[in-house]
Order: sequence, then structure tokens, then C-alpha cells
Amino acid sequence: MRSASKFAGELRSYLGGTDFIAEVQLGEELKTLREAADILEAATAKVLYRFDKAREYASEGHPSAVSWMRANCRMTGAAAAQRLGVARSLAELPRTEAALANAEIGYQHVAHIARTTAAVGGETVRDAEEILLSAAKQLGPGKFGIVTWHLRHAVDPDGALAEANDIRDRRYLHISESMDGLYYLDGLLDAEGGAILQTALNGLSKPTSGDERSAKQRRADGIVEMACQILDRGDLAQVGGQRPHLTITATVETLAGLAGNPGADIEWGLPVPGETLRRLACDASMRLVVRDTDGSVLDMGEARRTVSPSLRRAAAIRDKHCRFPGCERPLDWTEAHHVCFSISGGPTNLPNTMLLCRFHHRLVHEAGWQIAWAEGGEAVAIPPERYRRQPVQVARVTADPAAV
Repeated sequence: MRSASKFAGELRSYLGGTDFIAEVQLGEELKTLREAADILEAATAKVLYRFDKAREYASEGHPSAVSWMRANCRMTGAAAAQRLGVARSLAELPRTEAALANAEIGYQHVAHIARTTAAVGGETVRDAEEILLSAAKQLGPGKFGIVTWHLRHAVDPDGALAEANDIRDRRYLHISESMDGLYYLDGLLDAEGGAILQTALNGLSKPTSGDERSAKQRRADGIVEMACQILDRGDLAQVGGQRPHLTITATVETLAGLAGNPGADIEWGLPVPGETLRRLACDASMRLVVRDTDGSVLDMGEARRTVSPSLRRAAAIRDKHCRFPGCERPLDWTEAHHVCFSISGGPTNLPNTMLLCRFHHRLVHEAGWQIAWAEGGEAVAIPPERYRRQPVQVARVTADPAAV
């Protein structure tokens, strides 16, 4: 213990002088420190195993080594339990212990080996120890973990299946709304479910030309895109006698964008801005509801599509994909956009209709962009003033060119 205390003192002195390390040496210094940390983990495991075996924790009134470590080593119960598992496994695997002590492999490699040892036994792991250590020296901890899982499937397929089923039983998904209208997702998926979701998101979250979204923002948009495409297909089972759909309620004044009017009520959430309402209304079923001054419903009209199926098909033949410059997202990802909004006098016809993917449709409505047809039938996107590096010439741009 005296040598460990001395080392701790030397380390504190070192930490006080790190400002003098040249920047060109920082990478090498980090690698050296990580090697030292792995060596310390090996020493910790050796001492912890003896401490646990001798039940020294009981002399201080603790029921287990994990309990003692939580109280004295500033660890969570999970972290303490993992290190105790590693210590017990290393006592059965002297070659692995030596590799960690010599910084030939990392602590995370050993954690994978310890988990495998707990599942299939030390004798089985010792038989494969040479192969495991060779793999650990060549692979990072993530890929090495796959190697240990393959070993488990090979030597104990029934146990591996039982654990896979147990993991699946732990799956869940929480969706909760905060007071500011944000939705929080929290969940856990098994290997198959996670891989399926990741595969789908990879296809739905690719960046577009000039895309400034972060990877995590693209993944969030990908989940919404997935849900939109499922709802758009209309093949979900009925709920309450009708196909699942998003319902938004608002006044005609809000739809028209007149000042001094409330937002639009959206199902499941807080009100949304009028511009969001107008985007959603570009390509939706709309129903006129007449109310009296008390709010009672006096009359309700038939639901009508703002863009008919035949008009949508014609736009699809012409546009072939999202028409925002540089974007080629497929037709299934697009919504019909009124270049000049209908409630502002724009006609619902082919020249005034443009197919935009959901990302660019929102960019045009809520983010201040403009999009229009230019002569020759090309779409022109005009960024908000904050993005403009030079004046934009829009004299030849029209919402209804005869060329389209």
C-alpha cells in the first residue's frame, strides 16, 4: 500500500505540470497514460480479488465487496460489480492477467473476457485463451466483443439463446412530452431490433446537398420520415373506426396567416405555428367545420384533398423527385407544395404545385426560404437574407410560369 500511495503522490505532481507538455507530444502522452491506467486496473483487480476472498469488507460492516467499494472507492454499484467480476475472472486466467498488466490489451478487452468467463466458465475460456488474446491485441474492444459472443454461441448455444431472449424481454420505448412541447424518446432494443432500426435510419437520414443538419438531427428526422411514410401508405389497422392520421384544428384566420390569431391545435401536442399549419395543409385532407360563438359545431363539410390524387400523379410524372435544387429524394418522400398558397389566391393546379421532400418543405415554410419556378421549368430556391452573400435576382422567377 505504501508504494501505491507513493505513486499517487507522484501522479499528483505530474498533473500539476501537464501545462508544460508540448502540443506535439500530447497524443503520445495520452497513449502512455492509457497504458498506465490499464496497468493500474490489473493491480486493482489483483488486490480486489484478495480483498473479496478474505472477506475484509465484513470487518467494516459491509455485506459485500461491492457495497464496500461503493462506500469507499467513489463507484456506482454497477461499476464496482464489473470490477469485481473482472477480478474474479483474472484469478482464473493468469495469461490474460499478465497481458493486462503489461498493457498488451486494454481493460475493456478484459471486461468482455470476464463476461464470457461468467457465462461459460473459466476452463472453457482458458482453452480458447490464446485465440482470445491474439484477437484482443489486434482488435478494438467493440469488435473484440463480437469475437467473445461468437465463442459463447459456439460453446453454449442454449445459454446464448436464453440470454438473447432475456435481453429481448427487457425491450421498451418511452415517449413523453415536456411542458415546452418537446418529445423525449427513451428505449432499449435487442440486437435484432436495434439492427433493423439502424438499417432503416441509415437509408432515411442521408445528408442532402448543402445539408447543415448534424448526424443526430438527421436520425431524428429519419424516425419521423419513417412514421410519415407508414401513415401515407394508409395500410395500418383502423383505430376508432378510421385509419390512423394526424389531426390539426385551426381557424380560417390562422390558416390565412392573419396577425393576432392563435396557433393550430395538433393532436397529442401543444399548438403549432400558423406557418407549420400552412405547410401541412399544402398536401392534406381538409374539412370545414362551422361553429357558433359558443364553440358548438353547427355544420361540418366533407373532407377534401388539397391536392387530388390525379394532380399528385401528374406532378410526380413531371418532377420525378424532390424539386428543391440539388435534392433527389424519391417521390415516396415528397409532399405537394403550393408555390403560391391557395388561401392567398394560388390555384390548385399543376403549375402551382411542386413536390418537395419533407425536409425541404419545412425549409420553405418555417425556415424562411422561398422556392419558385423559373423560365424553362427549373425550380429556384432563394435563401433567407441571413444566408445571402449577394443580392438575389428574382425578376424572372414566377409562381406560375407557362413553361411548366
